[in-house]
Amino acid sequence: LLVGGLLLAQEEDEMSFSDEEIQRYLADFDGCYDNKELPQADAVAALGRLQEAYLWLRARGQRLTAEQLNLKEDILARADKGLAVKRRAVVNIECAKALGEMGDPKGAQPLVRWLEGLLAEASPNPTAVEYGFRSLAWIGPNDASTLKLVLEYATGKHQDPAVTAAAMQACYE
Repeated sequence: LLVGGLLLAQEEDEMSFSDEEIQRYLADFDGCYDNKELPQADAVAALGRLQEAYLWLRARGQRLTAEQLNLKEDILARADKGLAVKRRAVVNIECAKALGEMGDPKGAQPLVRWLEGLLAEASPNPTAVEYGFRSLAWIGPNDASTLKLVLEYATGKHQDPAVTAAAMQACYE
């Protein structure tokens, strides 16, 4: 038991983020998420660091400072920005995935807006649709409009069968 506690404490020490470090990650993401001259992988890597920081902040629970609470909100806002950027499909998909994995209910509305835009297309990107619905399921919003959206598409509202399958998977999850 003592060894397990020491290992857990050591792991927590190894996986910590300073406020300044998180601010640098935010700046890194800002510099690359919509820059078409840079590879999308740069934005995805920056987003990954932000997601790790967010999960670390969330795990700290009530021990967060006011600045750290603001940093959590800033991280969610960056994922929302990346979700909406044009002509950066990989960034969009990774931001959708990150919002779902972070699990904050504030991420549901941006996902719904993004999904509605995708679903307006005759042949939406199947990976984007899958992660959009899956991330909504991970967040678990239970407001009527979100549930209606998922159920309508799970019952075949869209002509693309991949959309129906992704919505049905979200219902299951």
